[in-house]
Amino acid sequence: MTTPGVKQRKLAGRTAEFDRIDHILGGSRSLLLVGAAGVGRSSLLRAALDLAAGKGFEVVRVGVVRSRPARYITTLDEWLSCHISDHGNSKSHDLKSLHRERPRALGIDDLDRLDPSSAAALYHLVEIHDVRLIGTVRAGSATAEAINRLWLDGLAERIEVHPLDRAATSDLLHERLGGTVSPGSVDRLWFVTHGNPMLLRELVDHAVEQGDLSIKDGVWAWKGLGRADGRLLDLVRMRLGELSAEETELVNMVALAEPLRVDLPAVVELAKAAESLNKRGVLVTASDSDGIHISLAYPLCAEVVVATMPQLTGRRLRRELAAQIARASHRDEDLLRVVRLRLDAGAEVADEELAAAADVALDRQKFVLAEELARRMAPPGEFPHSPRAALRLGNALVGQSRYAEAEEVWSRVGRLPADQEATDYRDLLHARSVNLIWGLRQIDDAVVLLANHQEREDSRLQSARIALYLLADRLHEVAEAGETVLRSNPADHPIAQVTVPPAALASLELGDAARALRLLLACWDKLDAWEAEPRLFHSIMTVTAAFLNGRLELVNEVLARLTAEPGPVVGQRQQLVMNARLSRAHGRHDAAAAMFRQAAALRDSREWLTTQSWTLAQLAGCLAEGGYFAEAVRVFAEARSAERTALAFPIAVDGMTLEGALIDAHLGDTARARAKCRELAERCAQSCRPAGELNALYLLARLGDARLVTDRASALAASAASRMMSLQATHIEALAANDPGRLAAVSADLLAGGLLPLAIESAAQAYRAYRIGGRRRHHQAVAAQCRQLLATHRDRIPPWMREDASPAPALTRREHEIAALAAVGQSNREIADRLTVSIRTVENHLQRAYSKLGVARRTELAERLAAVH
Repeated sequence: MTTPGVKQRKLAGRTAEFDRIDHILGGSRSLLLVGAAGVGRSSLLRAALDLAAGKGFEVVRVGVVRSRPARYITTLDEWLSCHISDHGNSKSHDLKSLHRERPRALGIDDLDRLDPSSAAALYHLVEIHDVRLIGTVRAGSATAEAINRLWLDGLAERIEVHPLDRAATSDLLHERLGGTVSPGSVDRLWFVTHGNPMLLRELVDHAVEQGDLSIKDGVWAWKGLGRADGRLLDLVRMRLGELSAEETELVNMVALAEPLRVDLPAVVELAKAAESLNKRGVLVTASDSDGIHISLAYPLCAEVVVATMPQLTGRRLRRELAAQIARASHRDEDLLRVVRLRLDAGAEVADEELAAAADVALDRQKFVLAEELARRMAPPGEFPHSPRAALRLGNALVGQSRYAEAEEVWSRVGRLPADQEATDYRDLLHARSVNLIWGLRQIDDAVVLLANHQEREDSRLQSARIALYLLADRLHEVAEAGETVLRSNPADHPIAQVTVPPAALASLELGDAARALRLLLACWDKLDAWEAEPRLFHSIMTVTAAFLNGRLELVNEVLARLTAEPGPVVGQRQQLVMNARLSRAHGRHDAAAAMFRQAAALRDSREWLTTQSWTLAQLAGCLAEGGYFAEAVRVFAEARSAERTALAFPIAVDGMTLEGALIDAHLGDTARARAKCRELAERCAQSCRPAGELNALYLLARLGDARLVTDRASALAASAASRMMSLQATHIEALAANDPGRLAAVSADLLAGGLLPLAIESAAQAYRAYRIGGRRRHHQAVAAQCRQLLATHRDRIPPWMREDASPAPALTRREHEIAALAAVGQSNREIADRLTVSIRTVENHLQRAYSKLGVARRTELAERLAAVH
């Protein structure tokens, strides 16, 4: 029971830990928060004590020593002396205070610093007098035996406090900055801090102060570490600790070229320093087929060390490391490191090595470095003339979204004779056409460019033509191209490799999942001969087609192969989106959201499988399904902002509309959601995209309009060859008939197909129909089946199906969107600019939101928005 007036403080990014603390405090055990330095044990302790106070505990917080008197009432020794005698027995005059009606919670930070006698007295207090201990312990520390016995004897439970994952990092950044942070910035900030909250907070504060982290169009973006000084430098030095001369030398080397092999001569000479630093947690080890490597525990430490390293020391170490790494390894990653070290040390590097290193940098999506390396091979101010050199520089520019500069580089390469660098020239034409299509959105120019080079069939140019057909919504031509190519070419022909996967996508959109799977399986035995990138796209489309056909065994087989043989860096976003979609379909919303976030942080110009805006929209829809409504609204606003500057890709536009309708429905605005579904269904019908049309009708039926769309849904399913579409139509028919038996059967089919959230929703519909229909005896088995599924997943029932939904007037999607942005501190002008509406529109929607939520000012919005759901 919560005490009125006590504020409950749930830390950003710590929802799971907070919920477990809540559960433990509802029982009878004490609580130990165990984690490494800087992961937020103390912050979580304060939140736990606030929660205990809210549950009616008398909270006392004491310190192990007097080092921080302002934060504690007293030291532990002083407090124990009031309650425990020298022999470990309770003092008689204080027994009443210990056995009071109101339970007592004792909060102690750094339990690992307790001496054995104080720890034994504390154990006695917890065991005999039922005092609840809520304390923190530093992971890996030498802790008094009595503290360890608390959890070994079952008197306390341990909660391992781990670093934040990407999703939790996003939550913490949003709370600290009061606004949305771009996915790429979240990913980089998470990487350099490894999710350590202390490092993350200091880095963010430092970056804001230096201007490296700034807000534009309502979104925060980090451009990287500039100057390393002030509190950030002090924190890194504190993390490294006191270093000997040998340890300083090794830390400098590792920071310059991590990860370093431990058998490198320079490291071998400092083996004792390496062992000492590894024992203290400054260095961490990792093993692979090339041996054991060492790195600094946090990449941020490496960046700060390099930024503050004396110039001559850096020059000397770079030269030594470059020479040793070059002799010891010939891996691509090591070639890139060697070239970087030599250049930073002021040494000359041959053009052949620069070119090879630039190619590696492009493959690793290190576009800024790739541009630097590519430009070093051309005279200052001049453009490269060879197709390969121009292709390299242009791709580096495209990777930084500098599309116009890339087109300028490529347009200056003259037409070469057919026998001179023909392959490189065709690769450049393909890259240029893709850039014109997706980067500059100059479709007509791309059509002309490709039309001028039709004299010779080429896989790269065929890939660009397919992309144009998809953009033009010419799905039938794309689907037929797949079968045409396979009739006249072997399944491993380059033309087949670039044609079959998009042809399968077109077939899926046309409602013919069976045809899509046939196309893909026709190439199955030849996949080993395919190039890495088209093979990855083939696998992604095979998983999708197999899932829609109910071939779960094939889905698992392809996923196992992808896990065993990871695909190329290019295409990572599409692979992450595929896995996220599967996790979302299975009801694993948190895992799916984490993968969508990673996908949104990546750049990839090959967008025919997904787009940046559609990826963000799917993240928003997933968040809404998982119950994170305010964040869903913020992310969807970011998706719409990204969509305004992106090329209109019909499949992606339809996908975004459907996600927007789903979010509206979860926010309670079912009228707006139904209107969007009707609009989307009509648009898809006009464009002959039956799969998209049925998806819209399916959501429309689930929101209450099943009888209005049954005939159309049945007709679409009858003319299609897709198990998923057939199942959707059957579900719509069962809803229209309000038949509990048929709804329960649909629920079982959905569950067998791996669609847990839809199965739960169908079970809830069946149970409601069973109770309303009055045919209780006939449907008792149905009711039992549905109750069993709902009992373990009641929190997964969507809002429009819940009978205990709040009768309070629901915010419309626009009201919720504006209120969520206002709650994170954005002004009316910023909101208007971001949503492309007038300030008066923002003011009107905000006032209606205030009225519905019962608040009077912006500062109350965040808490009230969370409480609504």
